Amino acid sequence: MWIASAIVDGAAVPLTDWLSRATIRHGRGAIYDDPTASVCTMTLLDPPRQFVHDLGVGATLAVDWTTRNYGEDPAAGAVNPRFRGRITDLSLNDPELTLIATGPLANLKRDSVSTAGWTVLPWSQAVVRLLDACGVTHSVVAPAGWDPDVHPPPEAEVAVNGYLKELADAVGAAVFDEPDGRVAVQAIGSRGSTGAAITLNPAEVPYSPTWTQDETIQNRVTVIYGPNRESSKTSSDPASVARYGPHRHEISTTLVNEADAERRALERLVRSAWPRWAIQPVRTLVPSPAPYRVGRRVTVSTLPTTAPYEYWAPVIEGWADLIDGPDWVMEFYLSDPLASGFTARWVDADDDVTWASMGDAMQWQDVNSREDIGG
Repeated sequence: MWIASAIVDGAAVPLTDWLSRATIRHGRGAIYDDPTASVCTMTLLDPPRQFVHDLGVGATLAVDWTTRNYGEDPAAGAVNPRFRGRITDLSLNDPELTLIATGPLANLKRDSVSTAGWTVLPWSQAVVRLLDACGVTHSVVAPAGWDPDVHPPPEAEVAVNGYLKELADAVGAAVFDEPDGRVAVQAIGSRGSTGAAITLNPAEVPYSPTWTQDETIQNRVTVIYGPNRESSKTSSDPASVARYGPHRHEISTTLVNEADAERRALERLVRSAWPRWAIQPVRTLVPSPAPYRVGRRVTVSTLPTTAPYEYWAPVIEGWADLIDGPDWVMEFYLSDPLASGFTARWVDADDDVTWASMGDAMQWQDVNSREDIGG
């Protein structure tokens, strides 16, 4: 993999002369983070005076990557989008010019739209209505088998940032910029269709990942719903409350149906009521053209005997391309598979495993692999 082109306001930057360093971040750091725009930081060496003179914030930036290796024929390999956005910051410290650009979501979050004439719609259509009103290209994926109705917001005009977050919270969804410039709204409940897990080669991971666990839990979840956000449903985990004390979380929505509000509260509770081990960003030394995407699982194996699990199949919430000269490494921001609804399945157990053999102490949220149930 290597950068194929960087185009500023339609003009190609001659990378062989100028490109020194670049960092491109997509997605978010954690599964419950707010909608997060992509960010690209590039450093150009010795740019011509005319280029610097003409450059200004607001200029578009398009970065593409290629499957060819560094130094190979530029015509070799497939070319794909890696970043689309606008420059927001410039810094010249001779001979280095550093520019920072953000994806379309950054501009979108500063906008507002009128809600005149809006009606009740299924969740996915309500998201499309909002993004269409903002005039952006988008990709919207609803939860598998669940697309609940939502009332329009009661306000006559809404800030896009706040309403987009509310819609995302209504079903649990990631909001991010795609590398090709589309704004993506991906329901967590759709992640089972994102494809098989991608295996990270242990030889390309330079050090054992760090694991952390803290008491950032939610054991009493309330979902607000109704046309004016006037009703609520609460789900709680008494055992977790007894052990850790109450950790309350409130989700504001305009969901229409009580049953949908109850489902959302229970879903969030089941996935967050108990502390879990979390893996810190994982870095790989060799970039890959594999279809890395927010919501895709990766397999981390050959973990040391001190790790809480023998292997782990977390979910990609975001990643960063860290480029310095010919060196390109990738850093992945990964979430607990349980938070996306991934657990081992009963059908994966060996034929001689019975439900009774699991014991009363077995909790389904503690099942991280088929081996935990005798697979």
